[in-house]
Amino acid sequence: MNLKEAYEKKMQARLDEWSAEINVLKAKADKAKADARVEYYKQIEELKMKKQAASVKLAELKKAGDGAWEDLKTGLESAWDSLGKAVKAAASRFKQIKEANHEKYDNIRICGHALSGCLSRNSSSLPGRSG
Repeated sequence: MNLKEAYEKKMQARLDEWSAEINVLKAKADKAKADARVEYYKQIEELKMKKQAASVKLAELKKAGDGAWEDLKTGLESAWDSLGKAVKAAASRFKQIKEANHEKYDNIRICGHALSGCLSRNSSSLPGRSG
């Protein structure tokens, strides 16, 4: 295996890893609440576009002759860098949205518990109730 073939395999392996990560994010988006799901899907579409651009660059590299592939390597690495950063950023945003939704839910739950506690303590003062 020459250097070009080894590089192609390395890049294909990275592309496959990112595809798997995008699929994981899509599965999380499918399970998300409606308000978060819209944001998730927008980010997934952006990732898919970047992945497609990286796939095109990899295909160009595979078609290139042994002498020309070094010239294409820079463009490929730029596409890879862009996709890698986008996948990491999307995963981070997914986590932030999830945490924000959990915090919102926890606040509602705490508020609900406090409210039910107030009602149970004050239920004897309600008309028709005896404590």
